[in-house]
Amino acid sequence: MSLIQRLQEKTGGSKDYLSYSTVKYALEDMRLFELKYLDKLKKKTQALSFGSLYDCLLMTPEEFDDRFVMIDDDQMVEELKAKGIKNPRATKVYKDYLRKLEQDNPDKEMVNADDHTQAIDMITRLEDCGAKDLYLTGKYQVEFKKPIPTKNHGDVMMRGFLDCLGKTFICDSKSCQNLNGFKYDIFKYGYPIQAYLYLTAFDLDEFYWLAQSKIYPYTPGVYKASEETLKLGENKFNQAIDTIADFLESDKGSETHYLIQTI
Repeated sequence: MSLIQRLQEKTGGSKDYLSYSTVKYALEDMRLFELKYLDKLKKKTQALSFGSLYDCLLMTPEEFDDRFVMIDDDQMVEELKAKGIKNPRATKVYKDYLRKLEQDNPDKEMVNADDHTQAIDMITRLEDCGAKDLYLTGKYQVEFKKPIPTKNHGDVMMRGFLDCLGKTFICDSKSCQNLNGFKYDIFKYGYPIQAYLYLTAFDLDEFYWLAQSKIYPYTPGVYKASEETLKLGENKFNQAIDTIADFLESDKGSETHYLIQTI
């Protein structure tokens, strides 16, 4: 029985694959890993929502109307302010408006005008400096589902979505608070695992992160994954798979897991 089949049996899940975002949780908490595998971690942060908007407008702007709905609240806010209300967006009438907008658009993400304008301005900077034409050239939003070899547990089916698949490289687009911190974010959020998996899936050698600050003037930066970074990604991937295998061999549930490290 394969690792995925044992995972399905133990958790009751139906997915016949893992993803980068699921695997990285195994290095943090097996309970988080199991919840992610079972699609029970649905809550999006504000940063993730802006990232989705930014990626859509950057690479697939034709999909915007199908995926997002604009919060058109300028008139309502002004009317409430005219009535002496200092914080219109905290009122019941405003919250009712958002609730109805969400109910009328159940399959769409809500986006405010300020975020939309900021994303457009960021993309304009990216185009003006030439980075978009250099590093986001190829096929956008490419999905794959392929077996990836592991060190100790055979091939494991992995699924992923590439931002941009070029002829000789893969590029992932990221918006961030500032570029000085992004190089640390790469390791903080396990991006080397993603880079290793995606390159392995497409038998390529070059992986780039095209990052851009969300703070004006929206400075862009390009980061190439080094051999050391990719090796780290490979090691972390295998460590995560080993951890998952240990969990599957145990008769204990994921809620009993806790982290032990020497630092």
